Amino acid sequence: MQIMKSKYISAFCGGALFVATVSGAIAQGQQVGVLGLYKADDPQIFRIDQAKVAALGCAIRHTGVIGAAQGSIELEQPNQFVLLACGEALFGDPVKRGQIEGLTGAAQGIAVLEGDLTDFPMAKRDSAVSGRQYILKIGYYNNRDVDARDQDLAALSQQAEALPDAYATEAFIGVTHASGLARPDEVVVLFYDSADAGERFRKNNKALLGTIGAFNKAHLSQSVYYVGQVTQ
Repeated sequence: MQIMKSKYISAFCGGALFVATVSGAIAQGQQVGVLGLYKADDPQIFRIDQAKVAALGCAIRHTGVIGAAQGSIELEQPNQFVLLACGEALFGDPVKRGQIEGLTGAAQGIAVLEGDLTDFPMAKRDSAVSGRQYILKIGYYNNRDVDARDQDLAALSQQAEALPDAYATEAFIGVTHASGLARPDEVVVLFYDSADAGERFRKNNKALLGTIGAFNKAHLSQSVYYVGQVTQ
C-alpha cells in the first residue's frame, strides 16, 4: 500500500478541528485503551508483534501511518501509531510498561498513553476501515469553565452528527497515565469514511469549523490532531 504524504496534508488542512462527547457511548465491560506513538524509518513496513500484544492481555484495534499533524504539543511528531484494547492497565507494572515500547522492533517509541476506553455506536459504519481517513486528537483542557465546556461540546457534537459526510467518533481514552510527554486529558479516535468525504465536509461546513475552532481556543490549552490511515 502506497500512501502519499501530500494526500494527507491536502485532505487535512483548512482549519478542521474536531470534538467529541462521551454521551451515548456503548456500555460494556471495563476496557483499558493504550495508544502508542512511534517513529519508523519506513512506516510502510512497520509491523506490530501480535504475540507480544496477546501476552500483555491486549488486542490490536488499529495500527497505521500518521502522515500529517495540525496543532502542537511538546512531542516529536510520530509517523506511526498502534491502538490497543487491554483487559487491565499496564502502566502499574514496570515490565509491561517497558514491553509496550518493544512491540515494534526497530521503531523508535515516541509516547504511550493509557486510560479508560470508551467505544461509540456511531462508529458502526459500512465503510471499509482501510479506506477511512483516521484522526487522533490528543488534548489538554484548561478547565476554566467545565460546565460551559460540557454544554458546548454536546451542542457541537449534535450539530456535526446531523451533517452529510460527518466524521464519526470511534473511541475515547480518558488518559490516566502517559510516558514520553506530560499526561494529556484525552485521546479521541475519529474518522471520515474517506479522504474525499473529509474534504467535502470541511468545504461545506466552514461555519461549524469556525465554531469548533472557537471551542478549542476557549477550552483547550494544547492539542494536536494526527491524520493518517489504518494499515493493519
